[in-house]
Amino acid sequence: MDALLYSLSDYWSNAKFSEILFWVFPFSTFLGIYVLTLILCKLFPVSSPVLTVFSIYRAWIIASMCASLIIVSLISVWWAINFFSSNPWQMSLLLSLILSLSSAAIALLSLKTRFKKNRSNEILEIPATLGKREANFLYVGKRFRKLKIYWLLPLSGFLFLLAGLTKGQNLISIIYDNSASMVQTNAQSALAETFAKLDVRNQITLTTLEGLDAPDDPQAKTSVTQLINMTDPSALKAGKVMFFENPRAAEEGLAQISNACMGSPILESVWKTFLYTSKDRETFDNKIMIVITDGLDNMDEKLLTGPFVFEFEEFQNAYPPDKLFVINYGQEGQSNLIKKFELAGCEVTVAGNNKQNYLEALDNALGSFKSDLNILYWTLLTVLIFSVAGIMINPPNKM
Repeated sequence: MDALLYSLSDYWSNAKFSEILFWVFPFSTFLGIYVLTLILCKLFPVSSPVLTVFSIYRAWIIASMCASLIIVSLISVWWAINFFSSNPWQMSLLLSLILSLSSAAIALLSLKTRFKKNRSNEILEIPATLGKREANFLYVGKRFRKLKIYWLLPLSGFLFLLAGLTKGQNLISIIYDNSASMVQTNAQSALAETFAKLDVRNQITLTTLEGLDAPDDPQAKTSVTQLINMTDPSALKAGKVMFFENPRAAEEGLAQISNACMGSPILESVWKTFLYTSKDRETFDNKIMIVITDGLDNMDEKLLTGPFVFEFEEFQNAYPPDKLFVINYGQEGQSNLIKKFELAGCEVTVAGNNKQNYLEALDNALGSFKSDLNILYWTLLTVLIFSVAGIMINPPNKM
């Protein structure tokens, strides 16, 4: 419950009330209801004993419900494709939904007031005989109750959640520095919590630095030029790449991490991960790479000059700088490797071995891969509240 309430506060704080785009949805909702009401009035013929006023209210209610259906459908589709991760329009859409549902409720309540004895002549014909008047009154009352069927329309908008079934796979590549300087487990704990929040459409590679027999192993790559000439991941000795079909498996795989590695072949492990995820792997809708390290790479001194991995076109295409995130275990600017990532345009976060900092950095990197269920909960709750209220609005049984 706390998370649900916090999400609403988050939607409010991130809403861009000062921008015209925020008000496009509420204004379009109001205008759409008005225009659709006029159209429906033309389409629905007025038949005895119902008068034009009743037909206007009927069109108003149906138009409001149609607007609610469109909004719920839009929220469902955008949730399914993670649109909200980069577009904070939740509050604008929720306000529009409340506006459309309130419009229907107001129309229904206003129509109910016409059933009073002194106003019933506004919505139905009043024959001379008492029996006929009662028959007409009961007939219009039935028509009133049938209008509440349209309150089910918004709920059908949730069927668009099925669009999520066609959503493709994401690939999250994590290079975890498990050298001797990374003995703390806060990063692993933060990864476990983060994996638990990801849905099954996220596949994960977790790469640690094992492989070398000694810090000065002759098979270790000592320059970027050597790396970019390597095209087979199995030819690289450093780096242990583990592939997991889903976040649950990756969460269990974190238990395999130890500090039993020689040296810090960080960049070599990055390149090996790139080759592994590029060779004989399916095409993913989205790919990102997260490097968690203090940046003390084996070839750190040689990184001052010369090329860097982003100068290799295939690496740049697979993991452009805006899709590669570095979480720095050490201090800002401590190593040449981290400086090179930063100069290339990668986002570098200094975590300082603080678990909360790790969580925030991971949340920022994986924002577009996470699904916010709270917007669906708020949408469903809003629809249900108004639906229950609408069902409870009934006309009197007799004049």
